Amino acid sequence: GFPVVNPADKTCGTDGSCNGNADAFVAKLLPDGSDLTYSTFLGGSKVDMVNGIAVDTDGNAYIVGTTFSSNFKKTVKVVSQATAIFGKAHGNADVFVAEIGTSGSNLIYSVDLRGSGNDVATGIALTPSGNVVVVGVTKSVNFPTYQPITNRLAGTSDAFIIKLVPAGTNFVYSTYLGGGSNDSAAGVALDSSGNVYIAGSTASTNF
Repeated sequence: GFPVVNPADKTCGTDGSCNGNADAFVAKLLPDGSDLTYSTFLGGSKVDMVNGIAVDTDGNAYIVGTTFSSNFKKTVKVVSQATAIFGKAHGNADVFVAEIGTSGSNLIYSVDLRGSGNDVATGIALTPSGNVVVVGVTKSVNFPTYQPITNRLAGTSDAFIIKLVPAGTNFVYSTYLGGGSNDSAAGVALDSSGNVYIAGSTASTNF
């Protein structure tokens, strides 16, 4: 019975029914909190969750999360770059990024980013020009990289940092960041010059 208003994912019924054990949702409230502008599910047949959200000056919402669903709704692919893998999900957990229009009924794009291991997104930030920066943790030896700081998994798990073009169709860059043990990114912020700041944790003596 979760409320659905002007949904972006129309595969879920307006009665709130959907397919997965747990689905991501995005909702927009009126300024006084008295009603919903929109409320929508995003998901597939398994577990899907939102781990971060950012909103641009036009009111478009950018969502980053983790999906366990091989049939999570995707509208675009990151094409002809790096070692990106697409189609059926390869890991138990995969990263997704989606943009929803101001009315909620328009899924502008949805893309998955993953390798053969577990990949979890933990943070998102926006540049003024609409680039999306996503951080998280990956256990994939083949996580997609492009113009990386390092192009290989150095430990059991590494942090990752991805920057996408505004349409979500190409990388500006994608990189691992880590040492010989467990590393993860937990948050991301940008300054007015576009520099990216990542905070997280490391168990690597050679980070």
